[in-house]
Amino acid sequence: MGYCSLNCLAGFSKGHSHPKREEYTSVHPFLSFDYHGIPLYEAKTRIVEDVIEAFESGVEEVRLIHGYKHGQAIKAYIWGKALHREVRALRPDISFRIQKGSTRGVSLIRF
Repeated sequence: MGYCSLNCLAGFSKGHSHPKREEYTSVHPFLSFDYHGIPLYEAKTRIVEDVIEAFESGVEEVRLIHGYKHGQAIKAYIWGKALHREVRALRPDISFRIQKGSTRGVSLIRF
């Protein structure tokens, strides 16, 4: 089961299993995950898991909210080659591209 930090499109969220996340139970055109304010070592693990779960759920786009005012470490990890390498090490069948989001603190992943 995947998680979404914001209400997913069409409001199919239910319950809380983490203070910043809401469980989703349906396939959505996109999901949003918020890593803003989380230490880098924890964000790395969550990002890889969330990208894999989003791919498996059939979404087309994932919005990764990393923020921009208090450091760029999470953004650098997303945009660097490490994210691709780590996802492909676990799931070689997943390919994606990273794009700029609508604001400076958001990056998009499209499968």
